[in-house]
Amino acid sequence: ALEVQAREAAFKLVAMVASLALLVLHALTTATAFLHAPLHQKAPAHARRRSTLLRAAPADEAVAIFLKQYRSSQSKPGSLFAVPEDKLRATFKALADVYGEAAALEMTKRTPASLAFDPKNFAPTFAIWKETFGDEETRGMVLRNPALLGVPPSGYNAADSAGNETMVLSYVVAFTRPAGPVLLALLFVCLATPFVEGLSGTPIRAQLLAGLAGALGGAAP
Repeated sequence: ALEVQAREAAFKLVAMVASLALLVLHALTTATAFLHAPLHQKAPAHARRRSTLLRAAPADEAVAIFLKQYRSSQSKPGSLFAVPEDKLRATFKALADVYGEAAALEMTKRTPASLAFDPKNFAPTFAIWKETFGDEETRGMVLRNPALLGVPPSGYNAADSAGNETMVLSYVVAFTRPAGPVLLALLFVCLATPFVEGLSGTPIRAQLLAGLAGALGGAAP
């Protein structure tokens, strides 16, 4: 019943910004096609690199995905994403121990920043969410929105204060992911408006804004 309500709330929220999103995406279509034209010429090489990654072990592939996404950060001491390879592997193992290797790899693909989160939080937050939502529901929720891996067990906007809004957020992020960071950013702006929250009838701003910020951070190069 909770997942059904979450889906309905997520659909309602996404529908509220659909018209605006379509206008923005339509306006960007021509520019995006033009600016990214050179990338299309490099597709064969990209496909070969992807093929190589698919043949790699899950931990190797996850580390490669992270390093590719945050290559420029590796030379910046103090950066959140300047993480040694051995620590990336340890974090992936901790994530796999809780959610399974296949799910851990998929989470890394969706949100590479997952490997920069504190692995000590993975098990405690899973236990809390499992108590709140159930085992399978929690696994699905975090798989849809891996940014939740950065949430601490307790404190402000923590796992122990999660409610239905956290489940709703996972669907919102999953629904908007195919459209890329542009639609996520648009949702972020809309959700920052109290009027939109009032129309939705769902008090989810704090958790949604935190989650969307995490999702946007994970999508950043």
